[in-house]
Amino acid sequence: MSAASRWRPQQQHQRLLFDADIDLGATGLAEAVGFDVLHAVERDDLRTASDDSLIRWANDRQRILITHDRHRPTDPSSSRVAWEIAIRGGRVINLGPSTMGDPAKIVGTLLVTYSEWAEFFDREIHGRVRVHPGGTAGTQTQDQLLQQRAALITTDPGDFPNRLRSREPGRSRRREETPDPRQMELPDFQESD
Repeated sequence: MSAASRWRPQQQHQRLLFDADIDLGATGLAEAVGFDVLHAVERDDLRTASDDSLIRWANDRQRILITHDRHRPTDPSSSRVAWEIAIRGGRVINLGPSTMGDPAKIVGTLLVTYSEWAEFFDREIHGRVRVHPGGTAGTQTQDQLLQQRAALITTDPGDFPNRLRSREPGRSRRREETPDPRQMELPDFQESD
């Protein structure tokens, strides 16, 4: 009997959602060692979904999102991801860039770091784990992500509107088009006798 056929993940860690950036070939390998895997490209509604939408979808279905995206809270394009995990919860595993395009390395990294991320999620902690093929895993809880998000807003307020504008252009444009009442010219009313 091979090591892969003997090894089985615990029930609560079987259900994974692979992001579209995960090599499709990793799906079969992960299933062979006992994971219940759904790949985002297999569903029309997930194929082009944003990462924060994928986290919400996975969280609602008790799946762990596996992705190559780093989701740094200081990165404007990833700020919604940190906010989603911090406010609504979710479980995310970020694989290191060295696993890209290598299905065996993707699954191997999940297996090598399994005890670390499984223990983190065993405690019903919502958050994110960044794992690397060398067998290291760094974890961030829901509270830590929220603190980082709050720190981002308070430490650099001058740049935050630009990040917000790049993230949600429709909402920012509406704010910019609304005139400041203090700068509006008011009609000159004359009192009548």
